[in-house]
Amino acid sequence: MIETARSPGENARIYELASVDWADWSPDGTLLFGRDGRLYRQQVPRSLADTLAPPGIVADLTNQSFEHILAPEKAYQWPARACGPAGKSKRRK
Repeated sequence: MIETARSPGENARIYELASVDWADWSPDGTLLFGRDGRLYRQQVPRSLADTLAPPGIVADLTNQSFEHILAPEKAYQWPARACGPAGKSKRRK
């Protein structure tokens, strides 16, 4: 579980997220995070004096079910420039 996020850049700030399953910064500077089957987008204030607005919901996936699907064997093949002369990823099933 992720509980905080540090903004990128020179004037980095720490944001309390509570418990989230996943978080990452979008190229547009907003914070995307997942919690309880939902994907959220958090606008980040430009000023330290501004407070965070409530996040907006991007997708609600709570009614979806997980299906475990193995990647095909060719998905484990990587270009030699990406992982060495063997051309195989070290990560396996």
